[in-house]
Amino acid sequence: MTKDEFKILVVDDEVLISYHIQEILTSSDFSNIKMVHNKKNAIIEIESFKPNLILLDIRMENEQTGIEIGNWIKENNKIPFIYLTAHSDSNLMNLAFETNPFSYLTKPIKKADLFAAVMLAFKSNQQIPDYFFIKDGSAEIKILINDFLFASSEDNYLAINTKSKKYLVRSSLEKFKIDFPFSEIIQTHRAFLVNKKHIQKIESTFLLLDGIQIPITRKFKEELRNLVLKS
Repeated sequence: MTKDEFKILVVDDEVLISYHIQEILTSSDFSNIKMVHNKKNAIIEIESFKPNLILLDIRMENEQTGIEIGNWIKENNKIPFIYLTAHSDSNLMNLAFETNPFSYLTKPIKKADLFAAVMLAFKSNQQIPDYFFIKDGSAEIKILINDFLFASSEDNYLAINTKSKKYLVRSSLEKFKIDFPFSEIIQTHRAFLVNKKHIQKIESTFLLLDGIQIPITRKFKEELRNLVLKS
């Protein structure tokens, strides 16, 4: 993943600070940035934008808004986030640390500190393995991400389709997304995840993936459109 592919979400209710952060990041070649200024929009963008890193102000609507978002990320995603804070209250910081942030930065934000923290997260993202394990009966099967084609929901099971074999595992699409947050895997339908490396053709209602038609719904078309524009 390159810097311009690395997606960063800035969550801060102070608009000027958000733009200051954006300027620092773009000057360091991180250009895929979105900004939101409240808890509701933060959760919406986390689910739709699917950032690789979140810069999260601790205090917004109230003293612990950022911590509430941090707890939500901890429970629902594996996205690293960095707290931004102008406060040094030990009780507040202890609550913040319980949400397992990647790091934290104090305000006013210094360019060198922000760049160092974001680069650490970027380098850490580069070290995500290129494989995952699934259970096949009592065995653990190693699936290379390059061999993975798509996953689809089938009743209470998830079908993992590779170039050579199909596996049925007791899981859900949402759990698969959380457990294996590979940038190559994107959703096209409420019941389908695909490996974008194997997309051959995109039509209005389906895509062709290694000769197989996979449905596309309106909800996920924007991400696919962005994929086409970048290709």
